Amino acid sequence: MTEALTVDVVDSAGKKTGSVELPAEVFDAPLNIPLMHQVVVGQLAAARQGTHATK
Repeated sequence: MTEALTVDVVDSAGKKTGSVELPAEVFDAPLNIPLMHQVVVGQLAAARQGTHATK
């Protein structure tokens, strides 16, 4: 079992107000940059209005 990651919580002024433990299973995963790009491009394409066939 991997350890949880501890990160600082800051307010809008940048002052530390506490800390939070994040599960390593979720937040310590390796990045898959091509997959992230594919998801962003898909989301942007789905958000388009799609008026290409209107007259």
